[in-house]
Amino acid sequence: MSKIAIVLRPDDARAASIHAVHVVTGIPVGEVASRVTRGDPVVEYTLFHNEHEDVARRLRALVQVLATAGIEPDVYELSEGENVADVTNRSHVAITPQILLNILDAHEEAMRADR
Repeated sequence: MSKIAIVLRPDDARAASIHAVHVVTGIPVGEVASRVTRGDPVVEYTLFHNEHEDVARRLRALVQVLATAGIEPDVYELSEGENVADVTNRSHVAITPQILLNILDAHEEAMRADR
């Protein structure tokens, strides 16, 4: 299992990006804005659990709407119990949005092959 955390930089705290996160996740706009301002993850999702399909759909949608807004978020692949705030060297757990999409694609392909 791994946990994906998506962080927006404070300079990406534009109304369009905050609204996009709200639409995809349902998190209230004020809470999204607070998380961005604090540098906290706007979302953290654990992959490969029972709700994986919903999580994958939300992550794909979030990456897509942010890309449309011209924003490339900071994406981190963490161990299940790990938190972004506790990571001393974030470059060791950082991945690109494209790598995240590749991880999701690879999992879906493996699941189709097993059926």
